[in-house]
Amino acid sequence: MSKIVQLLRSCCIPSLVSQIALLVTMWACDPLHKCLFNGSVEDHQDYLKSVVQLTASQNTRVQRGECRVSYNQVVMEAYTRAYNDSGHMIQAFGVVNANGQVLWQTNNWDLTKDVKGLVSAVTQKAASVIQNQVKYSTLRSNPDSLVARSAAGNGTLVLVRIEGDKWVVAWANASATPDGIYVDVDRSAKFLKGKIRV
Repeated sequence: MSKIVQLLRSCCIPSLVSQIALLVTMWACDPLHKCLFNGSVEDHQDYLKSVVQLTASQNTRVQRGECRVSYNQVVMEAYTRAYNDSGHMIQAFGVVNANGQVLWQTNNWDLTKDVKGLVSAVTQKAASVIQNQVKYSTLRSNPDSLVARSAAGNGTLVLVRIEGDKWVVAWANASATPDGIYVDVDRSAKFLKGKIRV
């Protein structure tokens, strides 16, 4: 447990570390919180390590001048909110733009190859969309969002425009209700509006 806390404290964003450290402390002290991430202790540790890795990676980009503002913390907060609001059903999350750039993503998927197709599926009102070689059939779409579900039982994919050419992309467990997931992702997009500047 202390190793995880030390790992978190090595990050350069104190407010995020404080929030996560508090969460970890709650999880360790109260057995009821062990269900928080719907997984084993190892899953929980992997999740926390991924938070630190993503944060460190984004901070490095800022230090190198590759982007002007570190939006890692605010996107992580948006993802955490969506994850909790969805009852842990939203398990992958990303922010992309229409030019094909992945601005942020969780480390359990890779949007790089499919991002252009995902965004164009919304604008073209496509009947289906492919992500990571999985086909999702469109349930509904409009100029600012798309909700699609895998007929093979591989989950639900949701895209919602943040503003301009920036989009939230999220994947939810197959047992999730698509409409409910859309509400949670839309709330995340609204939360991120005006906060993603690159």
